[in-house]
Amino acid sequence: MFPEKKGPAGRGPEPGGNTRRADHTSSAARLQVPPEDADAEMACVGSMCLGPHGEAVKAVVEVIGRDASVFFDHRHRIIFDALLALCDRGWPIDLLTVRDELNRRGKLRDVGGEEYLMQLAVSVPSWLNAWWYALIVGRYAALRQIIRLTGRLSDAAYRADDMTACGIIDELDALRDRIRQLLSGQIEHYELAGVTVVEGEHTEAKPDPPESETAGNGNGITLKGRVVA
Repeated sequence: MFPEKKGPAGRGPEPGGNTRRADHTSSAARLQVPPEDADAEMACVGSMCLGPHGEAVKAVVEVIGRDASVFFDHRHRIIFDALLALCDRGWPIDLLTVRDELNRRGKLRDVGGEEYLMQLAVSVPSWLNAWWYALIVGRYAALRQIIRLTGRLSDAAYRADDMTACGIIDELDALRDRIRQLLSGQIEHYELAGVTVVEGEHTEAKPDPPESETAGNGNGITLKGRVVA
């Protein structure tokens, strides 16, 4: 520990001594919290549970792929895998079938039980926006991957004594290419959604929503006698 910064005799620490160190520690702690959007994740997974004929599942997969690690919350990863399994089999997808699949896998309790499935359902403003919620989830997943990749670069810098200059340059090139890939994928999906990204800014258009005769969060879906209206 650094010695405490003292002021004139009898006056204790100078202003800014311990405070600066405390502020620095607090900032470092904040920086180490991975970026995520819990509401967007809930709306995304909830939409997948409600969209008829697996439409919402297909829309989400088109944006973020099939890797469950895109979700920060482990519960959403488990539910996402169950939804993919139902969709791949061509089985109906709703809260009841998702509950049954999770129960069959022995994972229902791990996600918080039926209560959490209901919570997901009521968190969805409209399942028709599943693709947009997936864009938000994907953006935060890309940021977390960038943090991991830059951490690898930092490790490479600490190993400088064991690496040649060419080795460090190779690490930098690989990092740059991976980050460009992550960001390019996000920009591409935003442009498909009618959002033009220019130098860190974006302008929003109004894309046409997917064609469907059904809106809302799924009227008439019942789980153990309870209705999600």
